[in-house]
Amino acid sequence: LQKAALVRKERDGRQQIVHAELERLRRAQQLLDRYEQLWRHRVDRIASILEEEEFEISMAKDGYEGVKRLRADPSYSLVILDLTMPGMDGRKVLDHIRGSKDTAAIPVLISTAFGGDEVEPELPEACADDFLEKTGDAKRYLARVKAVLRRAVM
Repeated sequence: LQKAALVRKERDGRQQIVHAELERLRRAQQLLDRYEQLWRHRVDRIASILEEEEFEISMAKDGYEGVKRLRADPSYSLVILDLTMPGMDGRKVLDHIRGSKDTAAIPVLISTAFGGDEVEPELPEACADDFLEKTGDAKRYLARVKAVLRRAVM
């Protein structure tokens, strides 16, 4: 009887640990879902401001789709890359862009939520044309897009 009670107690403790871990993972997923919704809203807002300025916008769900689209149609005037895209990240997409003679000249604006002081020094070596932190400031995005396009024409 004592042995059975100890085993049962130990099993209940493990179940509590498993339930606590599952709860922690559920909360983490909720935070990620909220972040994704917030960022998607910001991206949509920035896209609508660019469209109001008569830019034609095409969005890819991940890096693989972005590379596939560029291979199919290398006539884009500008690529805005998120360094933390799902699938293939922005750095790898940039490597693909710069590694192809068809897309190497396309200007690239890097967008990231991570600190500019850490990322910005890498940009010249990675051959990015400009950098912008994800602040959600659509007017700043518009100004940077226009500046990168202006420099590309010169």
